Amino acid sequence: GGMLSLIAALLAAYAPPLVTHLHCSPSPLVLVDGNNLRGSTVFALSQQDLALSISRWAEAHALPCVVVMDHGEAQRAWPIGRYAALTLAGPGQSADDVLVRDTWWALKEGRDVAVFTADQGLTSRVRRQKSAGSVQVVPSLALACLLAPEKVGLPAARGGGGEK
Repeated sequence: GGMLSLIAALLAAYAPPLVTHLHCSPSPLVLVDGNNLRGSTVFALSQQDLALSISRWAEAHALPCVVVMDHGEAQRAWPIGRYAALTLAGPGQSADDVLVRDTWWALKEGRDVAVFTADQGLTSRVRRQKSAGSVQVVPSLALACLLAPEKVGLPAARGGGGEK
């Protein structure tokens, strides 16, 4: 776990400047590849834990955040906090398809978008939209380090969430 811990520590250091960058944007949007994020913690986070953690993080940073997951009987979304929403992709589309669509919509609305994923296919699909606006792809592990450092095998980030 030495190398993974080092990579995770580097990603944790990378994330605060991203949050600062998003705060400089008049209308940022954070999109999260939910299953990919859970995979980056070897699924130590349940879907409920993930939703709760992201809701708290989004509210702490006042950043609008949408978590997209695969499956569901129909495509639907609902709020999971003041700043966060959860979307189920439904049977007809993958979470990746929804993330690409939401990125495109947000860029067309003039928003700055950050997408958290480690999925290479999704990363290239999202990056193809750079001509439409500011979009960054950030490894899921970076967000996992912010949300639940103990689940990633990291010492808790100092000054991260304020929980004792």
